[in-house]
Amino acid sequence: METIYRDYKPKGVQFIYLYKALAHPELNGYVNPVTLEERLMHIKEAKRTLGSEIPWIADTMANDLKHAIGDRPNSEYLLDPEGLILRVRAWSNPDQLRRDLAEYVGPVE
Repeated sequence: METIYRDYKPKGVQFIYLYKALAHPELNGYVNPVTLEERLMHIKEAKRTLGSEIPWIADTMANDLKHAIGDRPNSEYLLDPEGLILRVRAWSNPDQLRRDLAEYVGPVE
């Protein structure tokens, strides 16, 4: 995803990661956060560990945004500049996202 971000950022495409509830935090030695501050600490750690350049936002502790957009486990949304939803995936698919962006925005080298 980070490579796609770097390829398409110069074309004006914006990417955002949404931090929501962790499905299996114990797999990486984490504990589900109880406060928003803990959730923000997880984001900071994820950015550091993953070397992420993509901006992150944190959902509320009640996961209001996750519920509003469909409770998908690893969702991916492609929106046009006016906010019209062009593609929705229950599970992120970077290869397909790259093909979608080539179709809507144009290919990159």
